[in-house]
Amino acid sequence: REQPLDPAFTRTLGIDCRAMRYIAVKSAAHFRSGFEALAGSIYNVAEDDSLALGDFLRSLAKAARAPAPLTVPPFLVGLIAPYLKTIMLDSEIRLSNARAKSELGWTPRYRSPLEGLPPTVAELGHPA
Repeated sequence: REQPLDPAFTRTLGIDCRAMRYIAVKSAAHFRSGFEALAGSIYNVAEDDSLALGDFLRSLAKAARAPAPLTVPPFLVGLIAPYLKTIMLDSEIRLSNARAKSELGWTPRYRSPLEGLPPTVAELGHPA
């Protein structure tokens, strides 16, 4: 699994992004520099309310009726894997979906992961 940094990855699939009318890129927000020259517009598609990773994992476990994930103190993660601590625990990426809402008339089905996890887990065949 790789994050697309630029359109070069599509050439290996025989796809020319320059000929496409729409391109959807699932990425952790580092694709802009590679795709911006091709794009007429770039829209962030995200929920209205964000959730910290730990809260998301606990909510996911609850929705799936699974045991709560183990909690590791952040200082311990920093001792073992400082880079991981920085990108997973100390960083926060907030995206605004306001432009997609106003220009495309789009609205997220669920305002937050807390609202969307139970029905999503149920659709996947787990009790909510």
